[in-house]
Amino acid sequence: MKTYIINLEKSVDRKNHILKELSLYPSLDYSLIKGVDGHTITDDELYSVIDTDSSQSHFKNNVNRAEVGCALSHIKCYKTMLNSSEGYALVLEDDALLSTDFESLLPFLKRNLEISDPIIILLTPNFKYKKVISNIIDRYYMSEVVSGFTALGYMLNRAAAQILVDRLYP
Repeated sequence: MKTYIINLEKSVDRKNHILKELSLYPSLDYSLIKGVDGHTITDDELYSVIDTDSSQSHFKNNVNRAEVGCALSHIKCYKTMLNSSEGYALVLEDDALLSTDFESLLPFLKRNLEISDPIIILLTPNFKYKKVISNIIDRYYMSEVVSGFTALGYMLNRAAAQILVDRLYP
């Protein structure tokens, strides 16, 4: 499965961590995506991509430079995916830890991504959900998410990536 790993060039320890983690999962075909360091973004660059009014109304404050860099890094993953022939991908930040049974979940997760409707599968427990849709295996469930955060790891298909590229700017 195509996997995009977001890593700031200066974060060598985190890069080494995620490469060690990925060595346990040979079915993941990964590419390192150079993360955008929000602290190096100029004011002009910052205000060319940020909508301060929207940020104020949605988050009740302005997003900070690190958050902008993070968002732009994820957008780089989506654009990379859309420039490939991949139908779906896994996106991981460099400090992600995959469950020991992640490999056994992949067939089910892949089947859910092979649709034309946009879908994102969050791989973190930090979300509010409406209802459980189905049980995957053991303690894993598919749920309809209302609100999610901490995008340490998730899977998405091309339709979702296109929507995010078109609409997701901090």
